Amino acid sequence: QLEQVLIADHVLCQQKHVIGTAIQTRVAVLHPPRRQIALHPDHRLNPSIDAGAVEIHDAKHHAVISDAQGWHAKLLRPRDQPLDLALAIKQRKFSMDVQMNKIAGCHNRAFSLAFNRPLRFSAYAAQLHYSAEHGKRVTQDEAIFKISEQAEDMPELPEVETVVRGLREPLIGHAIQTMWHDWEKTIHSPHPAEFAARVAGQTVHAIRRRAKYILIELDTDVLMVHLKMSGRLYVAADDARHRADKWVHVRFQLDKGRQLRFSDSRKFGKVYLTDDTEKLLGHLGPEPLGKAFAPALLGERLRGRKRMIKPLLLDQSFVAGIGNIYADEALFQAGIHPTVRASQLTDQDIKRLHQAIQDSLHSGIQHEGASISWYLKPDGAKGDSQRHFYVYGRHSQPCKRCGAIIDKIRVSQRGSHYCPNCQPERPD
Repeated sequence: QLEQVLIADHVLCQQKHVIGTAIQTRVAVLHPPRRQIALHPDHRLNPSIDAGAVEIHDAKHHAVISDAQGWHAKLLRPRDQPLDLALAIKQRKFSMDVQMNKIAGCHNRAFSLAFNRPLRFSAYAAQLHYSAEHGKRVTQDEAIFKISEQAEDMPELPEVETVVRGLREPLIGHAIQTMWHDWEKTIHSPHPAEFAARVAGQTVHAIRRRAKYILIELDTDVLMVHLKMSGRLYVAADDARHRADKWVHVRFQLDKGRQLRFSDSRKFGKVYLTDDTEKLLGHLGPEPLGKAFAPALLGERLRGRKRMIKPLLLDQSFVAGIGNIYADEALFQAGIHPTVRASQLTDQDIKRLHQAIQDSLHSGIQHEGASISWYLKPDGAKGDSQRHFYVYGRHSQPCKRCGAIIDKIRVSQRGSHYCPNCQPERPD
């Protein structure tokens, strides 16, 4: 290990916000990020950080290798042939797994899971990566702008629907015997003790979705889960071990040697048990894929509103389940700029928008969700929707329809992708 060269790439700090990736090379290195870092025999080893992890540091450099399910790197180089970071990225010597984490303060949550300490990085490597990926020079600001957006978005209607469909076969018909948890804040309601007592002995009869919530119908209650940013809900055999198990905070023991596990590394997800879902979900707007959601209903809900259409689509009380990704996709397909006011939409605009909303969501479900951040299907596989986007995540790339360059702006503090040619601005 002392002969290895450790590198950190695709990690950056903008002002006081740190964004990082879970990299397949799985290594973290403290500054200076532009310089290759070769380990020397006088570096001190500390195996006490995490199970299976090794810390290596000296007065100038600090790096971590983890042989557990954390981050590690095995890029072997002779000591007299240090690795050129820029060249390695340009030649695609290693792959990236784009799982972003945006954390306030200069702490990188993704890496702190392994060794729990502040990190400082540069946008330099991210700039090199995206320049190589797009075949042209990308500024550091553009690299920051591109990957920071991916940290903001979480599973939306298509992803949650995919999870629901993936849970039905392994879960329906099984009885819940006990509940275990180790993070009380994940249990929204009722109190964990009451939750455990009520859920025990109930059988799963059906699983459905409402907006971005998973609703598991039991004998007398509904077990409700909101995945938030990094939640995963999956069924596994009692003795099965998965990578996501390290972040399991709620576990339901089922009959026949199975478990329902809720893994959530960011701890934003919530679990509920209720006999009246309307009390918790009554504020939500109509389902965009429901039979009642007709162009006339959309027009009625738009009438008299003056908000910009993009943040209005994100308002869960206006229409349920749409998030940043599919709002961008729907607006593109409808030919509507994200800053257009609701009051500016014509009847034809509304008809196109209604169809575009449904088409973009159906496409997301057909391709089993977008794995651009934390989202994985219940079986651990990635969705494929991200390969079919028209505008989302395609900043600075040509429009698939007209060839114009996709632009990105901030609308109500959310990154919004659009084609300036297909979606022209409209004066107020």
